[in-house]
Amino acid sequence: MRLLLLLFLFLSCSDENEIDINNEFNINLAHLDYLSETISLDSTDVLIVYIYADAPNYERIAAEGEGITAVDDVARAALVYLKYYEQFGGEENLEKAKKALKFVLYMQADDGQFYNFIHADHTINRDGRTSKKSFDYWSIRAIRAMSYGYKVFISKDNEFAERLKNAVEKTFPHIDKWMEAHGQYILTFPVNIPLWLINNAGDQSSELILGLIDFYNATGDVRAEEYIRKLTDGLVKFQISKGDYSGAHLSWQNLWHAWGAHQVQAISEAYTIFGEEKWLTSLTQGAVFLSKVVAEDNLNGLTFIGSDSVFVKKYPQIAYGIHAVSSGLMEAYLITNNEEFRVSMMKGLKWFNGSNSAGVVMYDPATGRTFDGIDLAGVNMNSGAESTIEALLMFLEMRENGFI
Repeated sequence: MRLLLLLFLFLSCSDENEIDINNEFNINLAHLDYLSETISLDSTDVLIVYIYADAPNYERIAAEGEGITAVDDVARAALVYLKYYEQFGGEENLEKAKKALKFVLYMQADDGQFYNFIHADHTINRDGRTSKKSFDYWSIRAIRAMSYGYKVFISKDNEFAERLKNAVEKTFPHIDKWMEAHGQYILTFPVNIPLWLINNAGDQSSELILGLIDFYNATGDVRAEEYIRKLTDGLVKFQISKGDYSGAHLSWQNLWHAWGAHQVQAISEAYTIFGEEKWLTSLTQGAVFLSKVVAEDNLNGLTFIGSDSVFVKKYPQIAYGIHAVSSGLMEAYLITNNEEFRVSMMKGLKWFNGSNSAGVVMYDPATGRTFDGIDLAGVNMNSGAESTIEALLMFLEMRENGFI
């Protein structure tokens, strides 16, 4: 069915929405390679990715007070190299992915959680608020990268693949702790919060679902299936059902923000595997909402204040948000064949080549740089790790599914 749909896409895309893969969206890893460096940790070569690179010279810069690199970025860089290897080949890309995953493994504590940053002297930042050992976003990104890595390396390096698999399974007790609250809610406005969502957050839970789906597809693990089902049900429950922004899957408390809003993508991928009809309804309503986000010039966030009051935040617009919204629309389109979702998704892609509120090309295919964002004052022309990686991930996902 998906192959037929992709053929339909190829034949029916209008000139207005076509993208020339040899021009605007040539997927160039040069800037990511520039941000990356191989270092030695405990006599093991690992890949790190510097956090920032500021215009005009784009010198690599650490995050002041936090460290020179973080699992949060390196795990996502591993995904880029793995997906690029799958689509274009190149043993050097597979090796970079492996070294990035070795850094991720190095940062895992004995209890399965992860530290995030290392300092310039290559020691682990164990105390910083954004680095201390916890089951937070960086642990979830680690799970996703290791799960995808297992899928790729199982046929390349079985011993390394098993290390990745064991490291993923080591995190399961921390997921179990959240699952203990399954069926319990915080009664609040605008919707009750499912207490089994990871850190009570829809965005973090959606990222975890995507990682667990990769793990489940590669292993058939019944625990992963249970987590996917329960977390997906939680996302469905954590959805606005009325008002101007009906369909929004909340990110946290009474907020929706584009950054990391992979809820529609996660529900769609779970539906593709397990076929729960209530998930189809939720993802469709969610994609209608995402189309509205795009139509209103790529909104950054919403705060639901009262029964009929919403604070709308337009800026900043960054690749991290554009990627999440566009990927959700893509997956929903592949399931529903709703043309509105495809058109909205393509508008998200075109944000990178100048169809945005600033009228500025945000991705340079000649250098591989993606600017750090657009705000009310204009364009932030820095090009750090997150913007670079999120843009590349989006392009690779779209190419994998036949859209570029």
